[in-house]
Amino acid sequence: MGNTIRIILAVLAGMAAGSAVNMGLILLSPMVIPPPPGVDVTDMDSLASSMLGGITNVMMLPAPGWFIGVDLIGAYLPMAWIGGRLTGKD
Repeated sequence: MGNTIRIILAVLAGMAAGSAVNMGLILLSPMVIPPPPGVDVTDMDSLASSMLGGITNVMMLPAPGWFIGVDLIGAYLPMAWIGGRLTGKD
């Protein structure tokens, strides 16, 4: 089997495994960390009214400094920037 085919199959297998792990996390997360009382996660208005901003959440919850840095620099700030770019609003 050529290198190109092996690379393509590895990428496809990685995508399938990543999708399976992501779906498992999504299905298990409400059992590990349930939503706040009174929040209906199937209703966007209820969900939006109960959300704390990620950066606010980081500042309110105790965590090691390295975790706060990684959380802000690796997750919240880049995803907020990407979300802003996808909306097309400046």
